[in-house]
Amino acid sequence: MHHSQDIKITVIGKTEPEAADKLCALHQNSFTNGWSQGSFLKFLQNENALIFGATKAKTTQLVGFIVLQTVIDQAEILTLTVCPNHKRQGIATALCETACEHLKKINIHTLFLEVDDTNVAAVMLYEKLGFQNIGRRKGYYKKQHISTFNDAIMMQYKF
Repeated sequence: MHHSQDIKITVIGKTEPEAADKLCALHQNSFTNGWSQGSFLKFLQNENALIFGATKAKTTQLVGFIVLQTVIDQAEILTLTVCPNHKRQGIATALCETACEHLKKINIHTLFLEVDDTNVAAVMLYEKLGFQNIGRRKGYYKKQHISTFNDAIMMQYKF
């Protein structure tokens, strides 16, 4: 791993229902349509969902996380979030790499995701990690308070 030494990545599991509050707060801080605490509680209870959290080693402050869902030999990244003041420090890369290492161990062969086509930083990250563009969903993301829709780029990674 080539991420910063003061970042620790761990699995957030169903034994930590209080994590839903932190996940929800960070997600809502990062996205216009952030997920509810209830959504995160459902993922924490779902045996086909995986959540990896990135924390600052000295503070245990949650600075990012990735949520994945597995189906047989495939998985999908449902969301990837890094705290705005911790971006560009390799945290998203570290989360993706850790998730991919885990997925390989459990015999997942393909990883999918959708990303807003205007989120250039995310598209570049996924391309750098080896994801291939496999299509587009027109008008997939609605912008809050304005009636415009952005396309989703569909991407996949083969193990």
